[in-house]
Amino acid sequence: MNVEALQAALQRAIRLTGDDFHLTLTGTGAYVTHWTRPAADLFEDCTAVASGSIPECLAALDAYVDVLVSQRAKPTAPARPASARALDAVFA
Repeated sequence: MNVEALQAALQRAIRLTGDDFHLTLTGTGAYVTHWTRPAADLFEDCTAVASGSIPECLAALDAYVDVLVSQRAKPTAPARPASARALDAVFA
C-alpha cells in the first residue's frame, strides 16, 4: 500500500461526511480518529475509529463512514403523540 492509497481513503471519508479524519502511523501499527466540531464556538470532538494494522484501519474506516453516511441520510420525523394516533383511528 502506498501513500496515495492512504490519502485516497481519507479523502473519500472526508468527501462523504464533510468531517475530518486522521490516520496516525505508529511504530507498531496505526490508528484512525474522527474529528468533528458541532458548532463554530465549540471545541472539536475526537472519536477513535480503529487501531491495528493499516489495512485493518482502512477497512474499519470504510465501514464507519458507510454507517455514518447512512445514519445522516435518514430523516428523523418527530414521533406523533398518542392522541394524534387515536384521532387518526377515529377518522380513518
